[in-house]
Amino acid sequence: MKALIRSINIDGKTNLRTLESPVLCYIKITSCCMLKCSFCSQSEQVKETMPLEDVKMVLDKLKKEGLATIIYTGGEPLMHNHIVEILKYGKSLGFEQVLVTNLLNLRVNDNEQVLNYINSLGVSLHGVKEVHDKLSNQDGVFDKVVSNIDYVLNNYKNVKVNLNCTLTDMNSNEENMEFLLDFAKKRDIALSLGRLNYIGAGLKYKLLDMSKFLPLVERLKEKYSKIDISNCIARCAVNEKNRYMLHGCGVGVSMISINPNCDVTICPSSSKVLGNLKEKKFKKIWNCKYLQEYRDLKWVPMICKLCKEFESCKGGCHSEESQCFWKDNCDSLVTQRLNKAWHEIEDNKLKLHVSNFRIDGNEYVILKSRVRKTNKIGFEILKSVDGSKTGRELVNGFSKVENIKEFLTTAYIDGILEVRE
Repeated sequence: MKALIRSINIDGKTNLRTLESPVLCYIKITSCCMLKCSFCSQSEQVKETMPLEDVKMVLDKLKKEGLATIIYTGGEPLMHNHIVEILKYGKSLGFEQVLVTNLLNLRVNDNEQVLNYINSLGVSLHGVKEVHDKLSNQDGVFDKVVSNIDYVLNNYKNVKVNLNCTLTDMNSNEENMEFLLDFAKKRDIALSLGRLNYIGAGLKYKLLDMSKFLPLVERLKEKYSKIDISNCIARCAVNEKNRYMLHGCGVGVSMISINPNCDVTICPSSSKVLGNLKEKKFKKIWNCKYLQEYRDLKWVPMICKLCKEFESCKGGCHSEESQCFWKDNCDSLVTQRLNKAWHEIEDNKLKLHVSNFRIDGNEYVILKSRVRKTNKIGFEILKSVDGSKTGRELVNGFSKVENIKEFLTTAYIDGILEVRE
């Protein structure tokens, strides 16, 4: 069914078909880890490790496709028995290599040799000693991590070190952030702050209000510039003033992920399997029907398609599992905003906040500061909003109209409808 509301600035053909192959790949070489972090998005993964011969096969295929960067992750990649050989082989193929690690096993056996074959380390550090150890569910972790960070910085000048902090309601306070800033600034290393992935063990945490948190990040950046937001955040979830710190998601376009069993997924947080590299060629998986439909953006909710910032936002996170009535959208922050708007209108009477329409062929132009178009059905729905019906009553009255709830909520967020006082 044709969209009930759309922007006059979008021709409906917007898609993400911009690259023939990705440039970056996450490889989970093992899902095993010595820690049980309380927020871990991978906590429900089956514990398995990719055999050395499979890792080499994967790297060979990715090299053939022209990928430039490999990010080794897990689990904890330093628990892989052949981690040194893996990274040595990856370097021989010419990859830029990043190791995402808790760093606890760095000086175990001969693991230290990995530092000769990588470009950078992404090291987990979530705050002061008490906070880091509690989130890691193990005492003494903080001291070991700090010791190994300083060891790398003092002995391996060729390796760039980045701190990765996963934000929860336990460690996102100003005192803890100031500690991380001072820690990074003293060592002249970057600090990446990542919003909690609302999957796995992360589901038990309350979603962080990024609109309240980003002003704190802005104050921190005034003291130290090497601070960034590492993963994507829907731009509608934060104040316009702070949106310059955000970036869109590159999954399915510039990046891809591979699990220990060689299953290919859209990103490390996704459970949707696209194919297996032991059974199919990479190009066939990259061009599978699911990714083709994903790149066509048919799953994007109306409010995202209408947004002037969609090109840079791309709808936020595309891999989270959510329970919203926008069944195809999965970013918990977008969901949070949309559900909040629906709760504001479902039991309140609505009125039309626009009086001018113009016929434009077979459609109607809604003449407002944000000019929109709607079809005949959308026009009939809007004209029926006379201040006597609630959002719920309108949904029931037009129950045969596909996406009626999404249409009403989008129109409300867009200022076309308002609650009658």
